Amino acid sequence: TYSITLSEKEAKEAVYGFRDTYPEIVSLWGELNAATLTAFKAGICVYVRGLVIDGRDENCLKIKLPSGRYIHYHKPRLVSEPPPWGGPPKEGIHFIMYGSKGAKDNRLYGGLLCENVVQAVARDLLLSGMLEAEKLGFKIIMTIHDEVVSEVSIDSPLGEKELLAAMCIVPEWGEGMGFVLKAEGWEGAYYRK
Repeated sequence: TYSITLSEKEAKEAVYGFRDTYPEIVSLWGELNAATLTAFKAGICVYVRGLVIDGRDENCLKIKLPSGRYIHYHKPRLVSEPPPWGGPPKEGIHFIMYGSKGAKDNRLYGGLLCENVVQAVARDLLLSGMLEAEKLGFKIIMTIHDEVVSEVSIDSPLGEKELLAAMCIVPEWGEGMGFVLKAEGWEGAYYRK
C-alpha cells in the first residue's frame, strides 16, 4: 500500500524495533487481550487502565471508555486458531464487524483493541474541546478528522487563542488520567487546508 516493499528481514526488524522501543504499548496490547478474554469467558466485567471490559452479554462484548461511552463488538465467539504469523493454536475472540460491504468475521486481539480505544478516547477528547469552545460562543461548523473549524462574527473578541485554550481543557472524566492536551491552529477569513 504506500509503494514500500520490505524484505521479511526488514519487516521483522521494523516490528521488533517498534516493540523494543515502546514496551509499554506492547504491554497494553497484552493487558487488553487478556482482560477481554477473561471478561468474555467468565461473563464478567474486568477493569484495566481506566477501561471496563464488559463480557456479561454473550451477544455483545463492550468496552466502557473513561468518558462513559462504549465500544461494541457484536456476536463475539471464542475460537482456537494459530496466529496469523504461525505457531500453535491460541485462544482468541472473533466478532462480527458491520461495514459498507456487509457483515464480516473479524479477529479481536490486543493491538486492535488498543487502536479502537485510542481512537475512541481521542474522539471523546475532541468532542469535549468542541463543547468547551461552544460554551465560550464559538460556532463549530465542521470537523475534519482531528481538526475543528469554527466561526465567529468579525467583531467577536473570540479568536485563535481562546479556541486553542478551550480545546486543551481536560474533561472531568479525564482528570487524573495523565492527559496532556495541546492544540494548534490558525485564524483566517476563510477555510484552507
